[in-house]
Amino acid sequence: MIIHLEDVNDNAPKFDSNYYLIEMKEKSPIGRQLVRLSAQDNDLAENGTVRYKIVRINRTPYENLNVPPFKLDDKTGILTLNAYIDIDDEAVRAPKNYELQVVAYDLGQPSMTQSCTVAVNVLDINDHEPELTCDKDHVVRIEENNVRFKNSVEVARKPCTRID
Repeated sequence: MIIHLEDVNDNAPKFDSNYYLIEMKEKSPIGRQLVRLSAQDNDLAENGTVRYKIVRINRTPYENLNVPPFKLDDKTGILTLNAYIDIDDEAVRAPKNYELQVVAYDLGQPSMTQSCTVAVNVLDINDHEPELTCDKDHVVRIEENNVRFKNSVEVARKPCTRID
């Protein structure tokens, strides 16, 4: 007598963490690996085979993004940078923070899922020199015998703004 047992898909994948926080520098190269997500499923065969997908980025459905800033390998769970992010570029207006909703699903019928959040904070790098904007000249008056200006004298000041 031979008995064959079949696994029932009764376990959903479980992420190692429900929340991942990643920091990356702006202008990082496309293809850079940011994190490897991992989920385990205690079922057997197809029922325990886990795949990954990004569902949303900053509340926008992933499939609606023309050039998604991030890409997730569906088999390995490796999240990589998919677009050039420059938070100082006013033409692009890239956000400094991204929130990704990621789903792990198994290949069972019906499929079972679990989601997690991946927060990506983009760090500004010091890549711009100060840019002077001149509204109008401001004359600075210095009192005689002022100890603060004993060895140096400032005669004018212009407002300055930094891009970074």
